Amino acid sequence: AAGCATALELAKRGLSVTLVERDSIGSHASGFAYGGLFATTGTGIPGPLLPVARRGVEMHRKLAPELAESTGIDVELRERDTLDVALTDDELSALLKEAEWQRQEGFRVTELDAQEVLDYEPSLTPNIVGGVLQEDHYELDSYRYTLALATTFEKSGGTIRHGSVAGLEASGGTVNGVRLTSNEVVAAGAVVIATGPWAGGDEISGLAGLPVTPLKGE
Repeated sequence: AAGCATALELAKRGLSVTLVERDSIGSHASGFAYGGLFATTGTGIPGPLLPVARRGVEMHRKLAPELAESTGIDVELRERDTLDVALTDDELSALLKEAEWQRQEGFRVTELDAQEVLDYEPSLTPNIVGGVLQEDHYELDSYRYTLALATTFEKSGGTIRHGSVAGLEASGGTVNGVRLTSNEVVAAGAVVIATGPWAGGDEISGLAGLPVTPLKGE
């Protein structure tokens, strides 16, 4: 998804872009990950990444209809409530603290007592002491999203070719292309590394080790 989105934005700006895909679009992490878009959660939130996360959600809201119009693919972007529950007073205190800063930032968040939580979701354990309902979360279908990005990229003049990257080509300390396992070299004025969970591997010669480790489900 990151590679296709980057390629699309570059193509929109008039650059000649070739995207090298090892297998098929969305056949790995991008096509199977849960497409949650939660501006209120994650490392650096609240903090320096909160404005970035909020802007990202707004960009998705604008992009979804554009992708549908361009490709006919509905990425199924939709609002989705999130119910966080607490089983202890300490957990509830932590949730309420989170709710406070979210409310100050303008997010829709509601504090619920135990009975209100069970009224909202009766299948939960009666041992719950309370919870928080967040209403500004979104989700989309990750496979449809990635496929729509790739399709729009091609419609914008981009090229998708299949192959595995074996190494980076460089001259004078500047990367100027990628070498495929077939030994063909794809020349480029700039190279974007968007290999996701595999970015920390040693498959690509000439690429410094990156601190990226794949996690099951992510």
